[in-house]
Order: sequence, then structure tokens, then C-alpha cells
Amino acid sequence: MRLDQLLSQIGLYFDRASGVDIRDLTLDSRQVTEGSLFIAIQGSETHGMTFVDQAIANGAAAILYDAWGGDVPRHVPALHVTGLQAQIGPLAHAFYGHPCQAMRVIGVTGTNGKTTTVHLIAQLADTLGLKAARIGTLGISIGPEKLVDSDRTTPDAITLAKIFAELRDREVDLVAMEVSSHALDQHRVDGIPFDVAVMTNLSRDHLDYHEDMESYGQAKARLFEDFDLKAAVLNADDAFCQGLMKRLVSSHLVTYGTSSSADFSITAVEATSDGSLIDVSIHGALRQLKLPLLGDFNVENALAAVAVMTAIEPEKAEQVLSAMSRLQTAPGRMECFQSPGSATVVVDYAHTPDALERALVTCRKHCQGQLWSVFGCGGDRDTGKRPLMGRIASELSDCVVLTSDNPRSEPPQAILNEIRAGMTKPPMREEIDRSMAIRFAVENASSNDYILIAGKGHESTQVIGQTIRPFSDRVEVARLFGLMDQEVQHAS
Repeated sequence: MRLDQLLSQIGLYFDRASGVDIRDLTLDSRQVTEGSLFIAIQGSETHGMTFVDQAIANGAAAILYDAWGGDVPRHVPALHVTGLQAQIGPLAHAFYGHPCQAMRVIGVTGTNGKTTTVHLIAQLADTLGLKAARIGTLGISIGPEKLVDSDRTTPDAITLAKIFAELRDREVDLVAMEVSSHALDQHRVDGIPFDVAVMTNLSRDHLDYHEDMESYGQAKARLFEDFDLKAAVLNADDAFCQGLMKRLVSSHLVTYGTSSSADFSITAVEATSDGSLIDVSIHGALRQLKLPLLGDFNVENALAAVAVMTAIEPEKAEQVLSAMSRLQTAPGRMECFQSPGSATVVVDYAHTPDALERALVTCRKHCQGQLWSVFGCGGDRDTGKRPLMGRIASELSDCVVLTSDNPRSEPPQAILNEIRAGMTKPPMREEIDRSMAIRFAVENASSNDYILIAGKGHESTQVIGQTIRPFSDRVEVARLFGLMDQEVQHAS
């Protein structure tokens, strides 16, 4: 593609762009090949222009850069673009032929519940005969087929555009994707024409990045205020969502929750041995529905997914509702493991105070014996949540086993000390080795007990210092229970 033609699609015009052919886009100088357009922006530590010589040596045909006080190469077109970061998404989507125009795109944001809600939306879409894809923490998938693993909730803008182009080529009808606050703040999803956006909730998380809850909330709100949505699906019980409702066009709003004013209003939830039986008022009509998922919050996640699909396919509402009884949980999201004579083990990704509390409250409803929690907190992340999670675990669990999460560069014991500082009673055991901690709980719990293993969920690695080693809570439990099979090892 000619560079001048590409730039003109986002309203940029440069004489030096004429006659330049572009074969690829990249933010990484190491990935530049002959004919690449190298886009240099300020990173978390260094500016991309620091590596411009490497990009040129690798064959860059042109450079786009934002604020930079250093030298600028003259032997290849180097074009300064103000506010470049916000232009990368639209530029990438233009380069790949606006792939999202061929599909419906659903964005799901919120502190907790994004992964499960995306998973459920895709399942419901499948039941309607739509070819659905998922993008998020669990990677990129079309139905049971995983295309790629992911190391972040939302990929960078160029990668996203390339992914959408592949999904278009695979004739995907609908994409449900997680949208993180980082992605919104860093403009990674700019250029995507979202049809529907979902806000699950807002609670403490990522304050190592956003600094305060106000900044965190403002980043989340971008999905609803900066995109031309056909519908906004909001949790009527969440305080942040309630404030957001007042700022949005009411005709586009669809609400869910326990509030009697919600469009999808939960009136009763009965915990069953294999999920929940729920009474719900849908636009005033009462229904009783069976959901094979643990937890009131999964009832909310499921209703959010139903709200999305009925907004997209209103004439198929009955088909959507009947499919709820066949929904399956996402890997590592309140995922149950059972073996005769052993405690029930629940593996969940809960890594925030709110999520840990909700997971423990859910397990308590199903537990007839003692409730165990096995968890830690990630290193080099928000330290303020550590004593909060310690308090919650000690108040809501009968037995607490503290262990490592991903300690990263921090001393593991120091992290456990900070968690313990918030506890109202001492832990039953502190075991830095996560595998040994899980084994201790499984071997010492009774058959009618529940064990919540929280924090890592679907993750298949553990970061200790500079080492990334293979590790999975799900595999550890399956091995102890003699349940090892391909599905447990590789589902993620």
C-alpha cells in the first residue's frame, strides 16, 4: 500500500509520503522487515526512536514518530505525527482493510468478570448459529480452536487489527473481546467499531498503573463515551456503572443486576449442587432459569451475556434464554475439580480483594464442611491490596494457606508477611512453594470441605525472579486427583 494513501485515510498528508510503498506495520524495531512502516512512540521506559537505526538497518521504508527531542534520520521519510498513539489503531485498521466491518464486535470491560462474560457471549452466539471468536486473557479462539495464546488481556493496536483481519478471512460473524483499562488508556482499541460494550463492575485493581480509582474509572469509561455504540450493557448494582448511566444516552442502555429497576433483574438465586437456579425479571416478565455455574457473580456474568445477545438478536431471545442451561465456565474461572473421597477444589483467577471475597462467599454457599483458601499476591504490583486480601481470607475462610503467586522480583516471604499483616487470625500454613501448598490443602482437607485456590486461574506459568517456569494450578489439582488428560493440561 502507498504510504500517502494510507495516511490520507486517517486525515494525514505529507509530501514525503508520496511514492513510498508499505508492506507491514510494526512498533518493534526488531520486527521490521523490508518495506515496514516503523511507528515509534514513547514506551514505559524508552522512546521507539531510540531504536530507529536498527529499524532502518532492517529495511524500514518510513518512520512515524511522536514527541522526540533527539536526532531524526533524513535518508528515509521520518514523519512527525502529534498524538500518534491515538492514531495507531485507525491506521492499522485502514492498512488491513477495515476488517471489523464484516463482523459484530462486543467489548467487555470491568475489574472482574471480563473473561467469563466474553466466554459466555461467544457460547451464546454459537447457539444462534453465529461463528464467534474470543479475544482476551485466555488468548484468541474460534469455538474450541485456539489460534494463539496471549500474554496480556488486550493486544497492541497493530496486533489487534491483524487479528481482526485473520478473523475476517475465517468468516467470523461476531467477536467478543476483553478490553482492559490499560488498553483503553493506551488507545490500543481505537479504530475498532464496537457494536456493544459491557461494564461488569469497578473495584480496586491496577492502582500501580492508574494511581487512583478516579483515573482507573476514567479509563474504563472511554469504552462507553468515545465509541459509537448501538447498546451499552451496565451492571445496575455497581456504583460506578450507576454514575456512568447518567452520562450516557438512555435509549442505548441495557441494565442487569439485582436492582428491581434493571432490565434483567435477578429476584432470587438458589445454590444447587451443580450451579444455580435463578428467578429473573426480563423487561418485567418473570422467568426461572437453570445455570450450571457457581456463584451469584456468574449469574450476573451470564445475564450480561444474555443482555448482549438479545440486544444484537432480539428476535432470538427465547433461543438465547434456553441456551443458558448449557453454558460452561471458562478455564480457571470458578472451575470445579472433584474426586471420590476428596474435598472439592475450585480454581479461580481471583486476584483482587473484591474477587477473592466473592469467590469465598460463593464457595461457602456450596460447602458443607470447612472452607479453605490457598492464595498469594503478585510481586511488583499493587501492594496495598495485600493486607486487604489477607483480612478477607482470614474472615471468610476456616483454613488459610498462604503461598506464592508470581513473586517476580520481590522476596516471596516479604509478600506473605504483608498479606499476613491484614489477617485477623494466623494462617494454618505458610508455604512459599505453591505446588506444596496445594498438596498440603488437598491432603489435609476432609471430603465435605471446599478448597479455593485463588489468583492464577488459567495461567500456565509462574514468574519467580527472572525465571518463568511452567506451572498450572489446574494441572496440579488434576495430577493430585488422577484426572490428568489433554483437556485439563491444555485448556486455557
